Amino acid sequence: MSALVHDLVVVGAGITGLSVAWRARRAGRSVLLLEASPRVGGVIRTERVGGYRVERAAATFPSSATALLELASSLPTPPTVRTPPPEANGQWLWTNRGLLALPRTPPALLRSPFLPFRGKVRLFAELLRGPRRVRTPESAYGFVRRRFGRDVAERLLRPMTLGIYGTRPEDLGLADAFPMLADMERASGSLLRGFAKRKGGGGKRTILVFEDGMEALPRAVAAALGDAVRVSTPVVRVSKEGELLRVATSSGDPHLARRVVLATTAGEQARLVEPFSTAAAETLSTVAYVPMVVVAVGLPPGGAPPLPKGFGFLRGAGAKGRVLGASFPSCWNPAVAPAGHELVTVFAGGGADPAAADLSDDEVARVVERDLATALGGPVRPDLVSICRWPRAIPVLSPGHRARMASAQALLSRHGLVLSGSHLTGVGVHACAAAAV
Repeated sequence: MSALVHDLVVVGAGITGLSVAWRARRAGRSVLLLEASPRVGGVIRTERVGGYRVERAAATFPSSATALLELASSLPTPPTVRTPPPEANGQWLWTNRGLLALPRTPPALLRSPFLPFRGKVRLFAELLRGPRRVRTPESAYGFVRRRFGRDVAERLLRPMTLGIYGTRPEDLGLADAFPMLADMERASGSLLRGFAKRKGGGGKRTILVFEDGMEALPRAVAAALGDAVRVSTPVVRVSKEGELLRVATSSGDPHLARRVVLATTAGEQARLVEPFSTAAAETLSTVAYVPMVVVAVGLPPGGAPPLPKGFGFLRGAGAKGRVLGASFPSCWNPAVAPAGHELVTVFAGGGADPAAADLSDDEVARVVERDLATALGGPVRPDLVSICRWPRAIPVLSPGHRARMASAQALLSRHGLVLSGSHLTGVGVHACAAAAV
């Protein structure tokens, strides 16, 4: 019996693959989505544990995520979007002086204790520095130090990149991890001028959540795709069959496609594309991922000092601790915790501390409780400590990364193969949800 020919076969049902498949279906193309694991969503996972609703990875998205909001609203049964209270957008930095509110405007930064006087002078001197043509790919650290000085790079950029990307700013390419900053320097000559223009051109960005948790989105997309989604179906190889592509799975069923989108990790893509291009496979195999440990901490009444109102905190310079930071989900949505309780999500590991991923559960719990007690300024007695480990959590977008990925894609395009995933779209659920073909 001849196999059905699909316009598109998508490999990988994380939010990237789901977004690609749904947009193709809406455009009238026949689609098949294959996922190796027994569930969709990838690292997006919402679970009920001990009376708490915990997120194992992404928990929020920005109000500027127009592609994600469009994706959600296009579904037959869209997940409900919730706008947290305004105070949930505030952020804190854990320093040797305790938790300090991060200033959100340059004047507030000028009044804050985050930077020494020399650092504040150097910060505002950025207005006098024009754009500089950098011949080689520049790291995020090199860029910020060049424009704002060492104090800003160490005290503000380093905690931010450890919190967002799980790795050091020296390991990230500016144009790869923060392309908007590179564009802003070219367009405005000064980042401070660029941010001022941007602020004047639109509303204030806030965080948003899904009422039933982040996994509500991938579940809703999968439901809309119906029997086009096949879980527990690992892809063992992709090969050419005339003008078509044959996708072989562990079940042995043949799947033919005009195009194939690989929305998997870079390492899995390297394995599948090797028969088509050894050069592309070698490029993909060099992409590194950082490990992360995500810990849900439930706090009963009186189980910890009061949490500061806000999104959460990042570990800054001088803080004597090991965790990268923490978020406060019960501040955004009280429904995630039993009445009177609080929920904190703590992050550890990353590129600067990969050994944290090898700690035992008891050791992780001790580190988390100790660091939370230090940051919050009092003893912490949780009634829940639930640990989730991601060995390959976040791709490292090193200097020149996007150019290398574009080169790999160019080698595969003529075969009908398309690469996608967070190492191409950029990290963050909103970036992955923008994927399409």
